[in-house]
Amino acid sequence: MTPDYTQMYTFYVKTDDGVRVWVNNKLLINQWNDHSAHEYKASIQLSKSEKYPVKIEYYEHFGQAVSQFRWSSPSTPKQIIPQSHLTAY
Repeated sequence: MTPDYTQMYTFYVKTDDGVRVWVNNKLLINQWNDHSAHEYKASIQLSKSEKYPVKIEYYEHFGQAVSQFRWSSPSTPKQIIPQSHLTAY
């Protein structure tokens, strides 16, 4: 993932059941438990044009399956990360 700005970025993940999110190899969100659909968020400072690894683990145990991942920053409205900002490893 490559941000456009050197800023604090907030990552949002909404899931129904367990989720873990790492950005730049740092565990930001750790909700590895059964729960109804809920949004969690965490922030990290990122630098413009740097490439950062992102890893998401998710499981669905029972009921509705929900998994949504977004980001925002002072200059970026809350949105799904554009494909143009993602690179496969």
